[in-house]
Amino acid sequence: MRLRAPGRRLPVRVVLMLWGVGVVGAVLLILGGAVRVTVRAYLLASVDRELATRADFFAASQRLPVPVPGGQGRGQPARVPLFGAPPPEPPRRPRIRPNDPYFPRTFRVEEEGSAPPPPPPYAPWDEAALERARLGEAVYSTVRTGDESLRILSAPLPRRHADSARRDVVQMPFRLTDIERGLDAVDRTLLALLPLALLATAGGGALLTSRALRPIEEALAQEKRFVADASHELRTPLAIIRAAADLGLEAGEGEAGRASAHRALERIDAATERGERIVADLLLLARAERDDAHSALALDLRPVPVGDLLRQAAELFEPVRGGRVISLDVPDPALCVLADRHHLGRVLSNLIDNAVRHTAEDTGRITLTARAASGGRLVALSVTDNGTGVPTEELPHLFRRFYRADASRTRSRAARGGGAGLGLAIARAIVEAHRGMITLRSVPGVGTSVLLTLPARKK
Repeated sequence: MRLRAPGRRLPVRVVLMLWGVGVVGAVLLILGGAVRVTVRAYLLASVDRELATRADFFAASQRLPVPVPGGQGRGQPARVPLFGAPPPEPPRRPRIRPNDPYFPRTFRVEEEGSAPPPPPPYAPWDEAALERARLGEAVYSTVRTGDESLRILSAPLPRRHADSARRDVVQMPFRLTDIERGLDAVDRTLLALLPLALLATAGGGALLTSRALRPIEEALAQEKRFVADASHELRTPLAIIRAAADLGLEAGEGEAGRASAHRALERIDAATERGERIVADLLLLARAERDDAHSALALDLRPVPVGDLLRQAAELFEPVRGGRVISLDVPDPALCVLADRHHLGRVLSNLIDNAVRHTAEDTGRITLTARAASGGRLVALSVTDNGTGVPTEELPHLFRRFYRADASRTRSRAARGGGAGLGLAIARAIVEAHRGMITLRSVPGVGTSVLLTLPARKK
């Protein structure tokens, strides 16, 4: 049974997988964007430090200090490296070539009332930053020139003399081509890893959702089968009751009519008893599965001689065994188990009833045995028959509620006295409540053996 989302055609596992892929994809995109922004900010900060160092070198070449962030401001080269701790020696002065198009550009600023300076032979890289630098502020900015980006430091230069009206502004450029190539490589790497990560997430999500939903789907399928089987089982006695009631109502007067009505009442009584038994068994199983089986069944645990228990269980089937032989094999009469006599007797009765139903009336043999096991700590009880056996592929399902291994045993046969398919399920619940274990081995055409292992107890 596959779960489907309400109002959707896609199975729940597919919806969960798609949600997982979408969430992981969104997280990866956010992380990738954060990584790119962080790397770019770090690289630009490194460039800004390099620009401050170059500005200090430029000022040193002009014999002027440059009061910019990161510079020494004393007319000496700045000792601010691009990465890591300061080197033991001053960095070498960069080569500044006046004919380089990326040579630092200076702009003269005159005080009010003085003649305007002649226009320089070049234009400023960033006009807005230049205006702010003329007001005495050091500004870092990024501009686009042609096909490449530049990082610009616009900084005011101090006057050469205290009474000088001249004040210069320098714009120090740094090409960002290599940095942009590096960021492009980071983008390509992240975009290449994203599909792989999404594929891995889809595969892992499909596997995890399949494993997580499998128990739920199995539980829902089991519940669906249970409702269908329980409805069918309860419908059978109800149908018998209705048919018998109709026959009783149609019975005439006189001795024959009273006899027909009496038979109808007997059928109603038997069908009612069967329905009550099914409901009681279902309630017992529900309590055992919902709560702790030991407390749900209210076990009265006492030392019980297994020889007496097997003998009493066998005697119950004397009227119905026909030509079948039911034998006991209990070498130690003092062997006891710690059990509830009523519930354990019910388990043995269910097992013997199954053995009687699946063995031939004239050649059937059923053997009840009891042996000490595990050094006397456990007692092994077994019910073995030479009946039709159970196919191997059906063995794992035998302890399931309403399951019948014999497909030829129809509901009509069940209505005539066959079980409802709850016997082995109840037997397992009772044995496990005793802290024991029940196993079944069967070979088609040879027979079946059911083994109970329970804690031993001395008298």
